[in-house]
Amino acid sequence: MSHYPSQDHEKEVDNRTVELEMLRERRTAVHEELQRLDELRAKEAEDYKALTNACLQYSCCVLLSYAFICFEMHFTILLHSLTLITML
Repeated sequence: MSHYPSQDHEKEVDNRTVELEMLRERRTAVHEELQRLDELRAKEAEDYKALTNACLQYSCCVLLSYAFICFEMHFTILLHSLTLITML
């Protein structure tokens, strides 16, 4: 009769070994998925930063263009004013 508990014990050990291996495989798969998601997040952050920098550069170019146009207009008005003054 002592033979049966030993078989039960071996069967239990085998079952636990299978469960342990399944858990290891699952852990590996989850770890790989975590790495993939982390790489994706890093890429999205890099893309967002590049887009933000591009928008900022564009905004600076627009503002500089506007400032130049305003300066040009004021300079033209100043020249016309000087011309009128010298004509007096």
